[in-house]
Amino acid sequence: MTEPILALKDVTFTYPEGSVGLMNCTLAVPRGSRTAILGVNGSGKTTLCLHFNGILRPQVGTVLFDGQPLTYSRRGLKTLRSRVGLVFQNPESQLLSASVREDISFGPMNLGLDRSEVRARVEQALATVDLVHLANRPVHSLSFGQKKRVCLAGILAMQPEVIILDEPFSGLDVPMQRDLNATLADLWLQGITVVICSHDLDFAYEWADHWHILAAGSVAASWDQRQIPDVLPQVAALGLGTPRVAELYRELLVAGYLPPLPHPPRSHSDLLAVIRQAHQKIDRHPAAVQ
Repeated sequence: MTEPILALKDVTFTYPEGSVGLMNCTLAVPRGSRTAILGVNGSGKTTLCLHFNGILRPQVGTVLFDGQPLTYSRRGLKTLRSRVGLVFQNPESQLLSASVREDISFGPMNLGLDRSEVRARVEQALATVDLVHLANRPVHSLSFGQKKRVCLAGILAMQPEVIILDEPFSGLDVPMQRDLNATLADLWLQGITVVICSHDLDFAYEWADHWHILAAGSVAASWDQRQIPDVLPQVAALGLGTPRVAELYRELLVAGYLPPLPHPPRSHSDLLAVIRQAHQKIDRHPAAVQ
């Protein structure tokens, strides 16, 4: 097994007012994976994101990147944040500059790159998130979803090895969710490790290779995608419910409308394909359903 690219070992963090963010939290993110950190509100997801990026420092335990404990010097954090990018849930917490292009330029300029390299990275990031036409617009004039894309572009311009997104679909309409889903798929195909922290079980069921479920700041369960269809009652017991595709497939299976499959459908489109295949078989062999 290869070394995980990110890991927490027995991390505890309590906020100044006394609320627990993480408690003896241990988990690992495989290199090149699509990993979902799931949990209800208040379970510790955002606190975990902030530890992975070095914004918060554990009071107990260790955070590791590429097998090495994080160093919290100015130089160490600058290096970390060039390799591990974090997209906040609220873009207002992340946007710094007046215009879209200026904001995206901020990170690579801080890396000390020459102007031509910064310009090339910014243009590539703008194209990736489909914001070329808004490059000179004031950031404050953008919609919430557009601001989120600017934040993602700013991270992409750093060319990180890991991208972490905290509640990435919060506040996005359906077309923007589809666009972001496609962008995440492209980034993963480029070899970037992608981590989402979310309570969106339907997206995690379709997208993620690995699940970690947080409860009260600790890891309540960890599974890879092959295990998920067999542990859905445990997922529901942890307060996350059941993925709608899995629930509908199970009902169709029990009712005899669909056959059991070695790989259950993970998305709405997968389920539609299974249903259409079943109808085609019935049309070809109507006597089989008499």
